[in-house]
Order: sequence, then C-alpha cells, then structure tokens
Amino acid sequence: SIALVDIGDGLGVVRKMFVAADRRGREGGLAQRLLDVLTAHAADSGMRELWLGTTEKFLAAHRFYERNGFNVIGQSAAASRENFDQEIGRSIAYGDAREKIWPLEGYLLKQRLAGGEA
Repeated sequence: SIALVDIGDGLGVVRKMFVAADRRGREGGLAQRLLDVLTAHAADSGMRELWLGTTEKFLAAHRFYERNGFNVIGQSAAASRENFDQEIGRSIAYGDAREKIWPLEGYLLKQRLAGGEA
C-alpha cells in the first residue's frame, strides 16, 4: 500500500508505503510499481516536488528511494526564532545529512560484498 498527501503549493508527501515481506525486492517489482503509479498521479495532479520520511531502521527503503531520485536532507532547529542563525542552521543540517549517509553507504557496501545489487 502507498498513500500521497497533497500539502499544497505543488508539494506532496509520500505516506505509509508498505510492501509485505514476501513481496519485497527487485524480483517482484511491486514497490517500484507502487511508487511509479504514485509519482505519475502526483505529476498529473500538479505536484512538482515529493517529500517522504523514513527511519534509520529501514536502510533498504532508503536505497530504494535514493535510486528513485529522492535525496537525504539534514535537519536543524533553533530553540527560538530569536536565536535562529541561518549559517549555523545550514551547517548543522549539512552535518546531519552527512551522518545519515554513512549507514546507507555501509548498507550499499554490504550488499556489494555479498554479491547482490543494492
């Protein structure tokens, strides 16, 4: 299953993608078909950009989304608006994104060493 939420201004959020364990992987292609239908519908509906969130636990999902054009982004937040500094926030977000990439690179290396495509 997969869901899409139109949040306005040409933006959409991918929600609740789930493929049963026995249907996962490239062999069945179910996840790819679901995402293809969703992205086509989003484009037909005027959405120019899609966002999604997933946890660090799902490294295979991260790789799947990366192969489909999604990017890892970093996050940063100030304690209050008065304390916000754009340059500091950018630096923290960049570091956060870099830290998120390392587990994905490790997953890719593990797959390649095992002889499988990641």
